[in-house]
Amino acid sequence: MHHKSHSTRRVTLLKLGAVLMMGSPVTSSFAQQARGQQALRNRMLQSLPVLPWLELGETTLNQVRPIAESMINSNPGKVLVAYADSAETGGTFMNFATASKSGLLDDPTLQIFRIDFDERDRAQMLVMMFDRGWKDKNVQPILERITRKLAPYTAPIPLTDADSEATDKTYLYDIGKFAVELRVPQFGSYVTATFTTKVLLKKLRTLDRSIEMFKSYLDEN
Repeated sequence: MHHKSHSTRRVTLLKLGAVLMMGSPVTSSFAQQARGQQALRNRMLQSLPVLPWLELGETTLNQVRPIAESMINSNPGKVLVAYADSAETGGTFMNFATASKSGLLDDPTLQIFRIDFDERDRAQMLVMMFDRGWKDKNVQPILERITRKLAPYTAPIPLTDADSEATDKTYLYDIGKFAVELRVPQFGSYVTATFTTKVLLKKLRTLDRSIEMFKSYLDEN
């Protein structure tokens, strides 16, 4: 009787171990449900916070101007800010650049960023260019940082361009009507992160003929 009890307990433990190894179907179901609920919340987003003072679809050019002035004044001769017409959005874009080792926005790897506004002067796109570092030492930390920042919304989707001979790496973060693209080119000094709407990113990637690798990801949900 005693031997049978031990045997039964051992079989139960083995079954439990097998469930833990494979992943509980209940846990998996909850995870899928949570992802589905988050995707639904993402589809309802009308604006997307990308910096502490910048929200796509909401922040205006006039709200960013004093921030630009403050950056110039607090870093004399180190930060350059230029304004020009945006071919992408039909409004204005602001370009921020530095050659300083301290970088921009308290990030030593961030060398350039631009914000594009639409005809109503509302921010529609943020493009950030990070120094990839000697032997790509900054690439993984940049990817991890952006993935962490966007974790409340979604996880990265790795994309592959079958028609390209270069071994570029592209990651897409799908956030309802918005999308974030992280590009790590095989050649070049910068890792580029583009925060924008799916409509605008689709337009840009159609123009540069890399749209195929996005499949249906840039179709609005």
